[in-house]
Amino acid sequence: MNVLRPRLNEVWASLSVADQERFLRHLGRHWEIHRHRMAPAVAEELAELQASGALRVRAVGPDGRDPRLGQCSGQAATVSWGDGFGATVSCTGPGRLPAAADGLVRTLLDEGRARLGPHGLGLDVSPDGNVVRRDGQPIPRLWLVGPLRRGRFWETTAVPEIRAQARDLVTALACGPSERGRIPDLVPR
Repeated sequence: MNVLRPRLNEVWASLSVADQERFLRHLGRHWEIHRHRMAPAVAEELAELQASGALRVRAVGPDGRDPRLGQCSGQAATVSWGDGFGATVSCTGPGRLPAAADGLVRTLLDEGRARLGPHGLGLDVSPDGNVVRRDGQPIPRLWLVGPLRRGRFWETTAVPEIRAQARDLVTALACGPSERGRIPDLVPR
């Protein structure tokens, strides 16, 4: 994966929308699990908390209640709900837009100042990172950096990619878009 990483956005852009959807449907979760593993120190700390009984990891329903599988008949099963928990943490990642949109993103979408990007994973952006309005025109003075670029770009959630986007944005703001890539990285990609 690390060998492919610098070229992933090129590969992603070369796929048709149908092929991108097929990837998301069949390989997306598998990719996420292997691409974004937790740091070993974090895994060790979680294991210690579990061993001490301070942390219990359980599957729960979307409202935080404990599902208990009841009798199965054929393919149908009954589920009853046990007591709630003191706290639940959703580790499923961000949802797809527009359902997951709130605050500024919701306002931009509602007012037509932004439109959904491919697959509802983020907002649509131009190749330079400008937010694209509902009418398809990029907004010259509104850029997007980071995970909300996802869909248009595939690898846009990790620090190296976000750092490169921020560097390109600063370069474009300071020197103009034609100078993009001419300022050397202070930290290697």
